[in-house]
Amino acid sequence: MSYDPTGAEAYLRQLAHNIHYLLGQPHEVLSTLQRELEVVDSFFHLMQVRFGDRIQLERSLEPGCLDKKVPTLALQLLVENAIKHNVATDQAPVRICITATARGVEVANTITRPPQGVRSGQVGLRNLRERYQHLSRYQPEVLQQPDRFQVRLPYITAIRKEAYV
Repeated sequence: MSYDPTGAEAYLRQLAHNIHYLLGQPHEVLSTLQRELEVVDSFFHLMQVRFGDRIQLERSLEPGCLDKKVPTLALQLLVENAIKHNVATDQAPVRICITATARGVEVANTITRPPQGVRSGQVGLRNLRERYQHLSRYQPEVLQQPDRFQVRLPYITAIRKEAYV
């Protein structure tokens, strides 16, 4: 904070924005893609302070997708997992790409080497799948290749009645 007060203030504002969103949406099960992307942008700003150019975020959005619905914080969870489960270096940055089409939204990332001491219990993905089971008849699709990890999320157009029971 003492050597970069402007950067520290920007960081704290983004952190406050994320906390405000998390606390203000405790019962919202769905969010628009536009709102989810705002949360990802805010979270990614925080991570860029930590990792710099060793992490990169790209977005490709077809027109008409921003009003589509996905589970709240689904995109942020996938972006967070991409950073958590890869070592980001200047030579091998972690590249994350969010692509939205008429059919759904995909979060893909490059795979670098796994960090030491970080084990994957697949808790985030399991949570996401369970949320989809409660909300929709569709499920996320997880694809892993040697150098790329992808999760495709279908949009949710109508919530199953039993999701509210």
